[in-house]
Amino acid sequence: MTAVGSVLPGTLQVWSDVACPWAALAVVRLRAARERLGLELDVRVDHRAFPLELANGRPVPPLADEAVEVLAREPAFGTRPWSGEHGDWPGSFLDALAAVQAAKEERAGGLPASEALDWALRRALFAQSRPIGTPGEVLAVAREVPELDVDALEGQLDAGRDAVRRDWELTGELRIEGSPHVRLSDGSAVFNPGIGDDGSDDPGVWDELLRRALAPEG
Repeated sequence: MTAVGSVLPGTLQVWSDVACPWAALAVVRLRAARERLGLELDVRVDHRAFPLELANGRPVPPLADEAVEVLAREPAFGTRPWSGEHGDWPGSFLDALAAVQAAKEERAGGLPASEALDWALRRALFAQSRPIGTPGEVLAVAREVPELDVDALEGQLDAGRDAVRRDWELTGELRIEGSPHVRLSDGSAVFNPGIGDDGSDDPGVWDELLRRALAPEG
């Protein structure tokens, strides 16, 4: 797995929870900007865990309605209201976060597989109403990700859970403000990129962040 706290050149480190609508918006825009700039092979995304249930000291409340509102800014993502057809909204996403970390192991697929799984889990939650709160459902989603070796992933879930705990313990030292928070190898960091406290919204910030990740200042 990626060394704790470090950010390699050519990498955007994204700290978030898969259940966070604002993080989903950030990831949608990051991926779109990277594709538009032709940087898919040049800038990697290292997803790190900011578990909301540990931050808030309680289970994650249903955020599907908020997700519909937030992700309406990017309708191509296909967000829809929680249908309930597959079950209730999960109260915990620690297993989903653990799987994203576990996927970084080379046997499971490495960083590209981790990013692909993170994307698949966000889509499963907000676009497909799948309750990704259990290892079984997380692995069901993982089986739909071609980049992953699911057998290897399953064997690394305990290590992934340890990684989530380590990430959470590191958030104070690294001054991670919440979900999403982006860090770059030049030492800079941005909380909820493009979204201002005054309600402003600037998706173009992702172009700048990707270029800085590709060629850090200094």
